[in-house]
Amino acid sequence: GYEDGTFKPENNITRAELVTLVMRLVGMADIPSSSEQKFSDVAADYWAAAYINHASGMGLIDGYPDGTFGP
Repeated sequence: GYEDGTFKPENNITRAELVTLVMRLVGMADIPSSSEQKFSDVAADYWAAAYINHASGMGLIDGYPDGTFGP
């Protein structure tokens, strides 16, 4: 769900939401945040940055050739 307590099943899922969902499903819900920035469009304080960076480090996801992820 969303921070406001809603579910919004009619919304499209974003790449950031999908990575977060998959990481949580495989038991990686408590990934510590990091100041590392693997993609130029994912700031360290972005809500899904830890999941995106961790999944990238594991080789599970890639970004685009221009160095972005497109969350």
